[in-house]
Amino acid sequence: MIGVKPNFINKNNNILIFINLFFSVLTIFWFLHYAKYGLDFSDEGAYLNYIAYPYEYTFNLPITLFGFIYHPFYVLFNENIVLLRIFNVLLTFSLAFFLIKKINIVNEKPFVLNIAIACTSLLFFSIGILTPNYNILTFQSVILSLIGLLKIVKIESDNRYEKIIGAIFIGVGGWLCFMGKPSSAMLLAIIFVVYLFFIKKLFTLHTVISICTAIILLLLSCYLIDGSIISFSDRIIESIKLQFSLANGHTFANLFRFDTFPPLNINYIFFIIIFEVIFFYLLIKNLLHKYILYIFFITGLSILLFCILSPNNYINIFSDRLILIFTPISCIISIILLYFNKININWENLSLVIIMLSMPYVCTIGTDGNYWQTQSLYSYFWILASILILNSVEKDKNNLMLFFSFFTQLITFMLLNQYISERPYRQPAIKTNNYTCNLINNNILKLGSNVCEYIKTAEYQAKKSGLKEGDYIIDLTGQSPTIIYLLKAKSIGQPWLIGGYAGSNIFASLILRNTSCEKLAKAWILFEPNGPRSLSAEILKEFGSNINEYAIKTIFNTPVTAGGYSFSRKQYLMKYNEEPQKLLYNCLNNKKHPL
Repeated sequence: MIGVKPNFINKNNNILIFINLFFSVLTIFWFLHYAKYGLDFSDEGAYLNYIAYPYEYTFNLPITLFGFIYHPFYVLFNENIVLLRIFNVLLTFSLAFFLIKKINIVNEKPFVLNIAIACTSLLFFSIGILTPNYNILTFQSVILSLIGLLKIVKIESDNRYEKIIGAIFIGVGGWLCFMGKPSSAMLLAIIFVVYLFFIKKLFTLHTVISICTAIILLLLSCYLIDGSIISFSDRIIESIKLQFSLANGHTFANLFRFDTFPPLNINYIFFIIIFEVIFFYLLIKNLLHKYILYIFFITGLSILLFCILSPNNYINIFSDRLILIFTPISCIISIILLYFNKININWENLSLVIIMLSMPYVCTIGTDGNYWQTQSLYSYFWILASILILNSVEKDKNNLMLFFSFFTQLITFMLLNQYISERPYRQPAIKTNNYTCNLINNNILKLGSNVCEYIKTAEYQAKKSGLKEGDYIIDLTGQSPTIIYLLKAKSIGQPWLIGGYAGSNIFASLILRNTSCEKLAKAWILFEPNGPRSLSAEILKEFGSNINEYAIKTIFNTPVTAGGYSFSRKQYLMKYNEEPQKLLYNCLNNKKHPL
C-alpha cells in the first residue's frame, strides 16, 4: 500500500549496506594490488620524464605544467613509481569522497554511501595508467573547485570561515586546473561565473577571495618556474605554436565541439533505462517486495562472478564506459514519472545538476580524441548528477540510494576489471604480467618476462656503451620516452618527441632549433629505422649534423607489446663519432646561418 513502509525498508537494508561496503573495499584494494602491474612505453614514459625533470623543458606539449605539481611528491616518495601511483589513486578517491560528502546525501548511512559513490571516480583509471598526468590533475582540480563551490552555495553552510575556505578551494582548484589544462581552466571559470551570477552570489567577498587566490598562485608559479611573468607567458605562447605545428587536431577552431556519439549496444541502453526507471519508481512508491530486491542482487552478483571467473574475463554488454551516461538520463525520467504521480520534488538541488553534467566536458575540452569517449573517463560527475536528482525526491530514500550506489559500483567494477585487466592502454593483459622486474630507483614492477628482458638488456648495454645518468637522448623512434626514463637519461627538448602525426617532423625540428647547442652536442640518439612512428633523421640538420656522423653503440629488440604493436622492432643507440666540440661548433654556426 502507498504510504505504508514495507518491512524491508525497516529491517533488511543491512544487506544493502554490507554489499556497498564490500564493493568499496574490493575496488580500493584492487587498485592497491594492481598498482605494481604493467608499464606503458609511450604516454606513461612522457609523464614520468616530465615529473622527474620538469625544469628541463622550456616548452610543453600538450600545453600543461603538471610536472611541476607532482615533482615534489615524486621526490618525497624517493622516485618510487608504485607509491606515486597509489598516492594518485588515493588522492583522487579522497577528493571524490569529500565532494560527495558536501552534497549531503539524505540517508541513514551516509558514510557508506559516500565511500561507495567515491569509488566510481576511480573509473578514470580504467585507461590503465595510474601514474599522475595532466588529465588526472585536471580531474582532481575540478573536484577541489566543486568542493569549494558547494561550501559557498549550500544553504546549510552558514559558517563564515567555512565559506572563506570554500572560496580559497575554488582559487586553488582553478590554479591547479590551469597547470593541468589551461583550456579546461578557462571553461571552468566561465561556468562558475555564470552559475554564481544566476544564483546572485557572484558579487561577493568570496568571489574576490577566489580570484585573488588563483592570481597569487599563478604569479608564484611564474616566478618559481621561469623567473618572470614575461618568460612564463612566452612559454605558454610558444607551446601553443608548437601545438599547432604538430597538426594533431589541436586548434582553436575545434576546441569547442560536439563529436559524433559512438555506437553502443542499443539493447543494453534500453535495459539500463527501463531497469532503473521501473526499480526507482516502484521503490519510491513503496511497491517493491523484498524478494524482488533479492533477485536484483543475486542477478548482479552472478554477472560479477561471471566477469571474474569466465575464461576471457570479459562480458560484452559492459564493454563501454559511456553506458554510465544513461544513469542520469534514467534518473531524470524517473523524476518526471514521480512528478506526474504527485510525488513532491525539491527543485533546489537540481540547479547543481547542470553543473555536474557539464564537468566531463570541462575536463575533456582540448582533447584530440572523440569528446564523448574521453568524457566517459569522468563518469563520476554523471553519477553525482544522478545523486542530486534522486536527492530531490521528498520521500524515504534509504534503499533508493543504497541500491543506486550498488548498481553504479557493480558497473564500475566490471568496467575497471575489463579495461585494466584485459585491455590496458598500449599494454598486454595484466594476467600476462607475471614476472617481478627490478628497475631503477629500487622500483619493483610486475611485467611480462619479455618486457623485463628488454628493459634489463637495454640498461646493461647502454651502460656498457658509456651512457651515464643524466645524459641527453634525441628520440628519433617517436615513441620511446619510457625506455629513456628507465635508462636514467633525459629526453631532449620535450618529455616525448612524439611521432606519428602529420607535423611530427616539423614539431621535432622546432624543438631542436630551440634547444641549446651544448645539450645537442653531447646528446645520444635512439633510432628506429622504418618504425611505425619514427621521426626523419633529416631533422638532425637543424644543428648541423646528420645520422651518418653517429656510430651504433648497441642494439635493442623491443618486446612485441611495446607501444601497443604486435611486432618487434630494432632500436639503435648511437653516439657522435668525433669530439663533441666539433658538433658544438657546427651547431652554433648552423644556428647563426640556418638553412
